[in-house]
Amino acid sequence: YDPVLDLGAERARFEKGSAEGAYSFAVSRVDLQGHAAGRMKAPASYALPPAYGLVAAVLTERGAWLRGTLEARGGIAPEAFPEWQDELVHLQDFLTMASDSVAPRVGWPYWAGAFLRAENGLHWGTGGYVDPVFYEIAYSVLDGAEAPEPARAVVELMHAYSLADWARAAAAADILLARAALGELWVPAGLLLDVAVLAYLETGQADFARSAVDHLAPQVGRPEGDLRMRLLEASIARAINGRSSPPR
Repeated sequence: YDPVLDLGAERARFEKGSAEGAYSFAVSRVDLQGHAAGRMKAPASYALPPAYGLVAAVLTERGAWLRGTLEARGGIAPEAFPEWQDELVHLQDFLTMASDSVAPRVGWPYWAGAFLRAENGLHWGTGGYVDPVFYEIAYSVLDGAEAPEPARAVVELMHAYSLADWARAAAAADILLARAALGELWVPAGLLLDVAVLAYLETGQADFARSAVDHLAPQVGRPEGDLRMRLLEASIARAINGRSSPPR
């Protein structure tokens, strides 16, 4: 019995561990299982999560709360989730900083990091959707301040991923991976790896996906046998094997 993919629940229970591979799907902005199933998810109205420990539900409802609160121009976090207020303050601060037409005084790498945190929070739990006002503001900063190429690539990467525009996502990944090779990591390694692999596979560039894993996996720090990595590896192997197999 040697499945290609396995949650490892029995082994984890015996060793008094946890199913970290399954948990990783709940705490990532990149919905690998949704992508594999061809599933899109429109933004929904906010509802209080039924339990604190249901991480996927908590993060999804936090995103819905942030979108609704931003539209209402303010709000107070639910009593059960006071930490949500910090995410709202960050989102509001980012939009205030983004409204400045001159180059961010904090520096572009910091601005890109602030963008990612705000973007992830606002869009968590959705697929095939972007907040048009949020991205309009982000692009206005890039255009007005003549942003450097990697800063624009960060925005392009997430915008394209959200809309499943894989050609644009692959082009942004090209830029960010080249910078990562020089020691400039503009996007967290795990996020960049997941989006880059999906984009390269969807655009028929399995060799580039393989290269992205080889170069970024050491920086991601996922443990051996990690379920996300196994899913990515299996997807790459299928693409390469399918390309090399003779037609029937």
